[in-house]
Amino acid sequence: MTSETRHDILKLLVKSGLQVSPDALDYLSNLESPLDAVQIVLESDTRIHPQVLSKEYVESLISLVAPETPLRVIIEKNPLDSSVGSEGMVDDFLSLFKDRYDRIGQIYMARSDTMVALSTEAAKSLSNSAAIAKRMMNEGMGSSRRKSCVVMGMV
Repeated sequence: MTSETRHDILKLLVKSGLQVSPDALDYLSNLESPLDAVQIVLESDTRIHPQVLSKEYVESLISLVAPETPLRVIIEKNPLDSSVGSEGMVDDFLSLFKDRYDRIGQIYMARSDTMVALSTEAAKSLSNSAAIAKRMMNEGMGSSRRKSCVVMGMV
């Protein structure tokens, strides 16, 4: 946003007999194409304009005018292998979904509520060690841990 752009916006609005609030001027100045937005405001029905254009009013005018660019969809019935990016083999499919799985795993592990979660490999190794310890306990070869006791009160 340059001061020249603000000046041009103000000049166009004042020349057409409209006043603008500072918030609306900031909003118009920060748009990608501020002069096009001002033209949208100027081309709207001037009989219903408020005395001073507010930011909300300008936003409502601009949101009513959606860009009318037609969507062009091009369908290639027989695309070249180089443009597709894969050969269409099972290995390509497998690598694509393995990559997705790894990325989702990274996103999931980066969350604050799951940072302390174990990876699948670590969980598998723990479950195996738990199963081994359980079998050892069943066979009488358990660890020599002390029995825990609970203190109910002081004497």
